[in-house]
Amino acid sequence: MNRVICINDSDKPEEISNKYWIVKGQYYTVINEFTDMLGIPLYQLAEVDLVAAGTRYKGFATYRFAPIENVTNSVKQYQTVDA
Repeated sequence: MNRVICINDSDKPEEISNKYWIVKGQYYTVINEFTDMLGIPLYQLAEVDLVAAGTRYKGFATYRFAPIENVTNSVKQYQTVDA
């Protein structure tokens, strides 16, 4: 499962209540990635169950999210040279 951050919560369809809509700046867990009948890639999120919302929507467009970079602390090694 991938973690993503919402970067675009604009243009909410009227039939989706605010309870089932994503929020810009919030983190979400992708549990499924698929394309709709028009070929648009969608994410199904663990935190928002659109099926329970009773709408025709089954996922959120992937362009609304950015992946969360895995940040690791790295140590650079330098070779010392005696002059």
